Amino acid sequence: MEASALFGRAATDASSSGSRSGAAPTVSLPDAESRRNLHRAPGSRSQRSNGTNASFVTSTPIEEFVAKYQVIKVSWRGKYERILALAPTRFCTIDPRDFEVTNTWSLTSLISISLDASDAQGFALTLKGPKKDEQLKLRCRFRSRLLSDLYRLKDQYQQRNARSETGFQCSKWSRKGDTTSCMLDVGTDGVTVTQSGVVRSKYLYTDMEHISNLTDSQDGFAIGYTGRSRLFFCQQRGQIYHRIQTAAEAIGCKIQARGSMTAEKIQEERGYYGLNNGEPFVQFHVRKLTPKYKEPQDRVLSLHEKVFVEMDRDEKVVACYNYSDIYVLVREPTTVEQFEIQFRNNQMRSYVAKDRDGVLSAIYDVCVTCEENPELFISGVVNQRGLRLLPFFAVEDTTETQSFFNDSSIGSWYLQRMASVGKFGNSMKIGDRGFVEIVAEFNANVPASGISYNTKHSVIGDALRPMCAQLYYVAKTKPVPERPAVTLLQALFRISSSYYGFREVGQAGQISETITNLLINGEEFVVFWTTLLLSRLTAHTPPSSANLDKSSLVYCQEVETQNKKMFLANTYLTQSLITHLEDINVDPENTSTNQRPRAGPLVMMGLLQTLEGCLCSRASTTGPMEFMTLIEGVAKFYSTLLKVLFQSRSATTVEACTLLLKTTLEECDPIVASSIRDKALTEGIVLRHFYQGLFDESFDQRCVSRYLVSLWMSHHDGSKQLLSRIVPSGFYHLLKEPPGTPAQVEDYDRLEREAMEAERQERLLEFNDDDHMSSTSGSTLQNGSMDWLPGADTNSLGDSDVHQEKISQKSVSMGDLGPRNGHQSGLQSEYRRLSGSNLPISEVRSSFSGERSSLTWSGNGRSSFETPIENVQSRARM
Repeated sequence: MEASALFGRAATDASSSGSRSGAAPTVSLPDAESRRNLHRAPGSRSQRSNGTNASFVTSTPIEEFVAKYQVIKVSWRGKYERILALAPTRFCTIDPRDFEVTNTWSLTSLISISLDASDAQGFALTLKGPKKDEQLKLRCRFRSRLLSDLYRLKDQYQQRNARSETGFQCSKWSRKGDTTSCMLDVGTDGVTVTQSGVVRSKYLYTDMEHISNLTDSQDGFAIGYTGRSRLFFCQQRGQIYHRIQTAAEAIGCKIQARGSMTAEKIQEERGYYGLNNGEPFVQFHVRKLTPKYKEPQDRVLSLHEKVFVEMDRDEKVVACYNYSDIYVLVREPTTVEQFEIQFRNNQMRSYVAKDRDGVLSAIYDVCVTCEENPELFISGVVNQRGLRLLPFFAVEDTTETQSFFNDSSIGSWYLQRMASVGKFGNSMKIGDRGFVEIVAEFNANVPASGISYNTKHSVIGDALRPMCAQLYYVAKTKPVPERPAVTLLQALFRISSSYYGFREVGQAGQISETITNLLINGEEFVVFWTTLLLSRLTAHTPPSSANLDKSSLVYCQEVETQNKKMFLANTYLTQSLITHLEDINVDPENTSTNQRPRAGPLVMMGLLQTLEGCLCSRASTTGPMEFMTLIEGVAKFYSTLLKVLFQSRSATTVEACTLLLKTTLEECDPIVASSIRDKALTEGIVLRHFYQGLFDESFDQRCVSRYLVSLWMSHHDGSKQLLSRIVPSGFYHLLKEPPGTPAQVEDYDRLEREAMEAERQERLLEFNDDDHMSSTSGSTLQNGSMDWLPGADTNSLGDSDVHQEKISQKSVSMGDLGPRNGHQSGLQSEYRRLSGSNLPISEVRSSFSGERSSLTWSGNGRSSFETPIENVQSRARM
């Protein structure tokens, strides 16, 4: 069979279904086999099949699992470890030793569920058998969530989601201050709020924080969910409260009630919701896709230190989310603007943005680089709960894992599954979708930080052989199929973080050629994950918990040196890296929606991180020849890096770009360095950074700009001449003068006030004279024209308040979005104003008015130029 045909099949979405015919025999893949066994007779025991004789041909569509849970089956024979897998029409138990389905039942056969009062994890399912009812006793540490999922699937399958007997007519208070009529349905898994038959919200019992009756209202009650209370009014609130508590207790949830809850208190808390999070790092204009509205809704995503806030067009807070609650960022592959945020409670939020990848890179940067959520990653598909053995929020329990899989970790067990598939050798079809599914399950069960650092060498080596072989052939396909390529790259990324994985992935057969082909033939998202993998393979940082001795650390450095030599010695790989610098899209806002740039913000972030590690922070392990090759390549696209400094909203990208600019300017040929400085001067880059180095509100941005200005002005006469024209004569000498005594400062202030008052009186007289002349000549001010004012007066800045306002309107930081319809934000002032301590009036007058040649100084005025302008509320680099 042709490779292209195989890879076309591999690129198929794993959730798609269909039959295959006319295909050669393939290996038996345990998970694929378990899904086929879903369609056997209910209650039947699966028969163990021979791997070489298995076939994927089936007349019944394969049904994907919705969720999986690790359970203990309790029977008179003893206790057995099982995986309970839930599907849309049925559920089954799977033996974790070989992933064989042991039993399967239709959801219609589920009669009732009862909890074990003596065991917080125990429950029993009463099932309809062929002759008599059966009882399945199980234990699970996530009992409530398992039963919640089971009830929901049963209701959906039987189409009884909205049962009229459970509906209550209510009024819901909204954040805008009005109340709307709605229907509140109390279900077996949660409370659903509908309006005109459209689901507006759903509150699961497993995530419900409280259900409380209001003390200041006879019909008011509140439901606590995701950190805030939802306010409802209903004459039947007693029945609602009772039904919610009863339904929650049926799945093992105990929902508390809060005392002294009042409508006024809830409304007041909602007014302050999301406001006390400091200044935003950056903000993005997006549109939200929600079933609540037919059309996308305008929103602003505001990124702060610990949270990101969603605001409406009036800059009122809609929602506030912790970064730690995000599970995965989903980059929709079928459109260039849509993305989703999937949370650990399995909720989804969908948005559309012109700078989609810019939003994703900024969130990823805050979470991963700033360690607010180091396990976050960006994927091309929603991370399906049916692939995981644990809920999204859950952490693996080593004792439970050892009991279930006879292994130290779930990741290690999946590696052994992949290795067992590889042992079939030639019988395994390269690009087979089944193998990619196993790799996808591995990714879903292993955090982005990687497998256990001390995973055995043999386990890693055996799993890498089939994985690297798959990726090699996928990379040779033009164009590279995104789904299997990204899935395999994400798996290698997780493996390469370990002690042996770092070496084995870097030394795998034809890995250099594979990465080169991915960089050349891959689309933007494939290139992004390729650069992330390359960055991890060329910069190894053992976790502090590893406690490596000195010899092991030296060994890691030696492996890092070998990896760099192997990759960077490949001329085609190096050229493909440098070529992507040329492809960087420095103006994504103006990019046509029909274009798919290969070097947007995501590729920019991954690419610059890789180059920075090779040339700057970890240059000691880069060979001299490879180092100079990269320096010469980066120098050719120095102007692109200059533009990145102003275009990127990712702190990591700006930091890496700054370090690359520094290293390139210092290490490249002197003639090239001089031309770089000339270009920075003629394009206004030096002047712009000089301004930001003094006045930008971000402390980090001021430091970056000052450092770059010092680099560009060193050994460059043109820049020094510009500096001499900007800074007044005697300025530096004045800075060295000692501060005045308190009496002198008071005298300076008195002189300044007298001078300002004299100037004000002088301007008032001039105004009266001009007004008299205007009235005698028949001039009027009816049209609001200012043309009659003398030129000297219109340009004068003697009125400090007027001038300060003009300066304030120009002092917007580079990361700001500018005015937004004239509204004043509760999170951030529309204009960032220069404070008096940063730019005293005396300095303003001397800098912008030619009437006064002398300066009066205070201690605060001098220190504002001698030391960085601190701003504790703004910590963003851009």
